[in-house]
This record gives sequence, C-alpha cells and structure tokens, in this order.
Amino acid sequence: MRLRSTLVFRLTALYCLLFAVSVGVLFAVVWIVTSRTMTSQIAAGVEREAVSLADEYRATDAETAAASIERRLRRGGLSYYLLQDGVGTWIAGNIVPVEPILGFVQLEVRLQSRDQSADSQGRDRREAIGYGVLLSDGTYVLAAENIERLRNAQQAIRTAFVVAGGISILLALLGGLALSSGFLRRIEVVNRTAGRIMAGNLKARVPVRRNGDEIDNLAGNLNAMLDRIQSLMENLQQVSSDVAHDLRTPLARLRQNLEAARTTATTVEAFRTSIDAAIAETQGLLDMFSALLRIAQIESGSRRAGFSKVDLSELIEFVATTYQPVAEDHGDRLLSQIAPGLFVSGDRGLLLQLATNLVENALRHTPPGSTIQLQLQRDGSDIIVVVADDGPGIPAEEHEKVFRRFYRREASRTTPGSGLGLALVAAVAELHGARISLRDGKPGLVVELRFPGASA
Repeated sequence: MRLRSTLVFRLTALYCLLFAVSVGVLFAVVWIVTSRTMTSQIAAGVEREAVSLADEYRATDAETAAASIERRLRRGGLSYYLLQDGVGTWIAGNIVPVEPILGFVQLEVRLQSRDQSADSQGRDRREAIGYGVLLSDGTYVLAAENIERLRNAQQAIRTAFVVAGGISILLALLGGLALSSGFLRRIEVVNRTAGRIMAGNLKARVPVRRNGDEIDNLAGNLNAMLDRIQSLMENLQQVSSDVAHDLRTPLARLRQNLEAARTTATTVEAFRTSIDAAIAETQGLLDMFSALLRIAQIESGSRRAGFSKVDLSELIEFVATTYQPVAEDHGDRLLSQIAPGLFVSGDRGLLLQLATNLVENALRHTPPGSTIQLQLQRDGSDIIVVVADDGPGIPAEEHEKVFRRFYRREASRTTPGSGLGLALVAAVAELHGARISLRDGKPGLVVELRFPGASA
C-alpha cells in the first residue's frame, strides 16, 4: 500500500498543515504588532526631540541649539541630529545636510564628522526614521532614530518563529502520527471484529473502553446491532427447527387421511370424512403459516407508518364485552376494570389482536370455574394492560420461553393451538414500544403490558 493512500498519512499531513497555518498566522500577527509598536515608539521619540530643539532654537539662537545637540549626542539621546541653515549649510549634528522634509520621514542618512567631511560612502549610510521641522528663517531641524533596533527585533522574531515553528511542526508530525495511529488502532479492532463475524463467530463484539467518546458510542451501537442480528439469527434457526418439528405431525395426519380416503374408504360418507379431515389439517397448516407471515410483517416495522391515535379504553372495553359470554360458556368469570379516556399511538387492529390473544390464552389454559381479570389503568405517565387469572400459572423459568414461536409447554400440548399466540403478542408489543412481562399471581398468572409515556 502506498504511503500517501493511507489514512494515517492523510490525517497526519492535515494535522501538520493546520498547525503550520496556525504558526504562520501567529507569526504574522506578532510581526505586525511588534513592528507597528516599535515604529510608533520611534516616531514619538523623534517628534518630541525635533520639536524640543526647534522650540529651543526659537527661544535662543543657533549656537545654543547647536550646543544642545552636542549634549544630546554625548549623553546618548537619539542616534542622529541635524541643524542646518536656510541655504543647507551644516550647523550641528552628526549627519550630512539633507533636503528639508516636514514631519515624519523614513530616510537613508550619512554620518557627518565635526570637521564637516563625510565618512566613506560605503560605510556611513544608515536607515532611520526622522521628524523634520522647518523654522521661519529657513533653518531646518531634523531628529532621527536608527531603525536597526527595529530590524534586529524583526530578525529575532523571524528566527524565533523559524526555530519554534520547525520544532512545533515536528511535534505536530509526531503528535499527528500518535493520534491517528491510536484512532486507526481502534478502527482496526472494529475491522477485525467484523472479520470474525463474517467468518461465522456471531458472538464476537467490539471492545468498549467506557471513555464516552465517539468511538465508544460507535462500538456500543455496533454491539447493540450485533446483539440484535445474533438474536434474529438464533430466532431464525429456532423457527426453522420448530417449523420442521411442528409440521411433521399435521403433515403425517394429512397423509394418513388421504391414504385412508384412497385405500380404506368404501363408502362416499367415509371418503368425505377422510377428505374433510385432510382439509381441516390443511387449513391448520395455512393458519400456521399465516400467523408466521403476520409476525414477520409486524417485526419488520412496516405497520408503524400507519399508526394513529387509538382509544385503548374503548378497545379493551370491546374485548371484555365480547369475551364475557365466551367465558361464561367455558364456566369462567371475566371481570373487567377499565379506566376511561386512555389513548395510545398505534395500530388498532394489531392492538385488538394482542388483547384478544391474551384473553383467549387465559381462557384456554385455565380450568372451568376460574376467574379472569382484564384491567386497564394509568401508572404515572404509563398505561398498563393487565390480564390475570387464578389458574395453574407458568413456572418462572418458562416465562421468557413462552414468547418464542412454536413453544408449547407439556401441559398445553393436548390443547388446540400452534404456539404462536404469545409470539404474536410479543411482536405487537415490541412494535408499539410496550414492555410485556409475566409474574406469578399466587395462584395463577399475571400478564402485564406497559405502554411507557402514553397520553391521556
């Protein structure tokens, strides 16, 4: 793999580029601020000196002003002074006469000795910032400061930023390599985990460091997705096994009925009886597959798009009214306690099937003379549907199993059914974001369906 195509190289190069740009911007700011500040300080100094000399000349005479310039040069004032008369003749100072310029000026001066002879041209030129004052009699006063100090400061800044910038970019390079390598190591862990999963190890998971950063959030979401996929795969395997197991008996009975119709039926009535039994077995198989397809459709979530506001109080009241006569025919009592005005967002048809499945399941698996209670109530912001009976109940170790497809307890295998009723209930509950749980009613079983944060 070429180095430039690696993510480590691109991340490191980007990190270094951003760092270099930041150093360049900082250098420009420091350079401009320092240059302007020092230039302003020099300009203020030369203006003050030039005006002071001009005032002194006006108050006295040229000789006194010349003496003042000499004193300033001896005690280390500004770098350069010039006093010249109206025709440009040098009177005092340490630079040669110049063309008079008023106010601030950046100029190149040449040094002037006391005998008015210029030093060699190769060594006496200096860059300076000056301030000139032209008096009424034509006399010109100039005070100037060598800008070597400014140039030295600029050079120092340039050198400091070159050295510091080089070191900073080197550190940025090393830091970028360290950061990107650490990031890519964590990405590589995800890739290796994905490879193990593709190789068939569905239990592999991405390690989470619990730092709470974006990679941890990604790992957590991936692990949750993998848990869901593993659960679906296990359910698929379980369903395949259960379908193969549960279809053997009805298919065997169907074959027996058809063989009986062909070989042993000697009358039209016997033939019809065998055919009717075969049709009944076929209808049972069709009902089983319809239930499986309905559960698959519910679990796909496609019905969620058609959700609307459902009056759950009216729906549960309808179920209670419908099944009270059925319970009486069975020798049971169906009692209802329904709070009014409770609504949920959902699919009314699926919620109706959920409620009827729970009531039918209670009627089917309780002996005659049992009492079944159907309740709808509010608990804080939640809405709870409860179906309780005083029958034999279900052992605690089987509470989770009864929601699996085709799962039937040994005590229930003699009763009609395919073992898909509670599986459909669980699918509808999950589609609506409800939590379903079982608990021991002592005696009997209590099924609780909780809709969190539902509206009144």
